[in-house]
Amino acid sequence: MAGRHKTGSDFADLATEVIPVAIDPDADPIDLVLPMGWDEAAGRAFADASGQTDIRAALATLCAALRLDRETADSLASAIARREIAPAPALWAGELTAETSPDAVTAAAGPALFAQIADEALDASRRDVGTRILSDRLDAVRAAIGTDGDIDPRRNTGLAAALRDARQAGVPDEALERTIDLAREGITEKVQAADPAAARVWPILILSEGDLARADLWRGAARSLWSHGAPALAFGDIRTAGGPGFVIDLEAFAGPDGFDRMRLSGHLALLGEVLRARGGKEPAGHVVLTGLAALFAALGLAYDSDAAMALVREIGVTAEASAGERVAVCSTAPDPATARLLGSESDGLAPLDGLTAEIDGEVQWRRCVAAGLSRLRFDLPEPPRGVPADAFAPPRPEAVLIVAGTLAARLNGPVSADITLPAETGLETVATLIRAAAQTKLPLVTVRRNGSGFTALLDTLEAVAETPEQAHLAARVVERIVERSADRRKLPDRRKGYIQKATVGGHKVYLHTGEFEDGELGEIFIDMHKEGAAFRSLMNNFAIAISIALQYGVPLEEFVDAFVFTRFEPAGPVEGNDSIRHATSILDYLFRELAVSYLGREDLAETGPDDTGGIGRGVAREKFMAETAAHFISKGFSRGQLPDNVVMLGADRRKPKAEPEEEPAKARGPDSYDGDPCPECGHFTLLEATEGGQICDACGWRN
Repeated sequence: MAGRHKTGSDFADLATEVIPVAIDPDADPIDLVLPMGWDEAAGRAFADASGQTDIRAALATLCAALRLDRETADSLASAIARREIAPAPALWAGELTAETSPDAVTAAAGPALFAQIADEALDASRRDVGTRILSDRLDAVRAAIGTDGDIDPRRNTGLAAALRDARQAGVPDEALERTIDLAREGITEKVQAADPAAARVWPILILSEGDLARADLWRGAARSLWSHGAPALAFGDIRTAGGPGFVIDLEAFAGPDGFDRMRLSGHLALLGEVLRARGGKEPAGHVVLTGLAALFAALGLAYDSDAAMALVREIGVTAEASAGERVAVCSTAPDPATARLLGSESDGLAPLDGLTAEIDGEVQWRRCVAAGLSRLRFDLPEPPRGVPADAFAPPRPEAVLIVAGTLAARLNGPVSADITLPAETGLETVATLIRAAAQTKLPLVTVRRNGSGFTALLDTLEAVAETPEQAHLAARVVERIVERSADRRKLPDRRKGYIQKATVGGHKVYLHTGEFEDGELGEIFIDMHKEGAAFRSLMNNFAIAISIALQYGVPLEEFVDAFVFTRFEPAGPVEGNDSIRHATSILDYLFRELAVSYLGREDLAETGPDDTGGIGRGVAREKFMAETAAHFISKGFSRGQLPDNVVMLGADRRKPKAEPEEEPAKARGPDSYDGDPCPECGHFTLLEATEGGQICDACGWRN
């Protein structure tokens, strides 16, 4: 590469070169002094992890902090230059971290922990959505003001619409006023995006098989992991991995003849010596093994094959025998900057995240997959075709648990089974994995699902909606909604309705109704006595608000659903209403009465309708209906002109309080009548009168 030149080395024969690396895309490249063969990606990772620009200076700080002699320091520097070993970020700066125990909670705190995880995830979404809505609405206000600077919404209808939309979206008036003031001065104040919350490290939840007997705990843990990928679960004692730490990339030990056990043993022994060089009796530090799946792929082994399991046991035995005392050997996901510095193609024990990677804008096989295909004597096809499914198929989630359990039996540090499931994985699968992990008694288990790709689908739908025809239609629809107001339906000057007096819990209430020409409810008035001026005024104004809403087209059903069964005083028995016998509040009574009278909601009445009809009741029932028909017409509305030809069809909607039973002696069958129609009413109810002649049993006509 242009700009590189060879320099000297402070560590034996370690050769370095100067590589210009663009750490910040918006800034000029920085010259980094790096080992020969490192690329720009490794240089950026080194700068992120160490905060330094010269590998020699960083190694000097590292070795001085660990008190290494020259020979050990040279051996360590050589392994780091080959990107087989990398120190933890703090070690580059010479910081020797103390041993710490991870935060953990027991099963008793599980439900509260699940709720807190869900609440914080929702809160993060609210912050993000709120920031975007605020930015969009304030941008619309600025755009409506435009270059003319007209800030009077009475003249600037576009500004009026933007302000109305902003207030409906919940934008505070103070923010709108500040935006208008700044726009008047020619200043644009952009809404700052909410700072993304730092990744929360949740406590580890320690469970036992006995704890999983509680269905709420088991299901709650499965739901939290399925939804949020947290918390991590531990089944048994939590192992610690404090002190200085190094990471070993296992893929580097896939040699031409297979797994190079001796070289791994040498690296573990070297790091054990490095960590113990400071002396003391406390734990010296830890070593993290990562890249197990990449090692399998480079050797052409399927993750859950018998050969891979044998290799896992071999690695565990090697680590147990080589690291030495006071050094904890772990297998967890390393720090992201350290993983990039090593070039790790898999984290910890996790399976490969795909077989290909985008390198310099081109999709290529991962390095370990290409090595595995060569070992299996496959010609490298164009990715992603021709991959032998038996070697590189995604493993079963249970295989990750088995691998973790096998290593945990040998290693003295934490072993984490990190399981990533497809997006379509069901909740029951996660619950089953939790039970399997409990039976294996794994030290640490994390479960998460991949994204479903739904956001990408939404992006395509949004793009489809931007076709010219749909954009034009959308603009027309939005204009109608924003610019046009609803029409208010006027009530006739002389209107029908009724007045219902009742007592609810000992408090009198009068309900007045007014109707449109078609009989629909258009207004209500509520009068109450001995309740105090404030309460009466509130009910009066409430009735006015309901009336205005009805006249603007709000369905009565919406008010019924909102106010029926509301509970507050006064409440109790209802007297004076033939349908409702008890109410939980004044509003409950009023809207149940309106629902029964105007919507036919007999389910809200406490005396059901009489559906037996007039058949079988005889002429006496029909005469009762004719006599009571006038009770359903307002005499005042008709100015005393009650029609005499009203016919009540069907049954009376209300049961009379006490209907006298017809005397058996007066009951007549069809054979009792002459069979001729009455000349007055037309009914076939003519009888022979006792004093002679005929009489109509329906209307009383006689001759």
